Amino acid sequence: MPYSWLMSTFWFGTLLAMAKRVSGGPEEAASEAWFTLLRYMERHTELMTDALKREGVSPVMAGFLDEIAKHPPAPMTRLVNHLGVDAAWVTDVVDKLEARGDVVRRPSPEDRRVKLIEVTEAGRRTHRVIEGIMRTPPQALLECSETDVRALARIAQRLSAAESAERGGPDSSVEPRHRSPQRRPVAPAPR
Repeated sequence: MPYSWLMSTFWFGTLLAMAKRVSGGPEEAASEAWFTLLRYMERHTELMTDALKREGVSPVMAGFLDEIAKHPPAPMTRLVNHLGVDAAWVTDVVDKLEARGDVVRRPSPEDRRVKLIEVTEAGRRTHRVIEGIMRTPPQALLECSETDVRALARIAQRLSAAESAERGGPDSSVEPRHRSPQRRPVAPAPR
């Protein structure tokens, strides 16, 4: 029995057991369910990270490639502004993606000083593999009843829509987006 299946079954079983044993009111039940989901996703994220590493990409590279692949060629400043991160960090990640052959930098037809980032055919293949990894549900979820899975999907969509509304952005249940635009800290320059 694969370890990942065992862990997925364990966490999903824990979620169901906790949901059954919660005896307090709706707030306590919500707290228990949320905590269990977070713990489960923490472990599942580790498994997805391992799968991404086997493909030669980090979660950050996968996120950047996802953003680049879903949009027409654009300057790095679009990534900087959209993701709300430091420009040097974007350059570093794009350098890694370019070294793998997943993206290329091309001069902008409007201003040759500006470089556009464009996904390559190899990058599209990598992106499809990444999407496959991210969209593959754990076996334990596949073994749930359709009613339970649809209920979970409705709850996830409702949570996503509420979070998106709080941010004032589009519904992230339609197109996943990255977290709030907080700048990644930059180390001070050596003296």
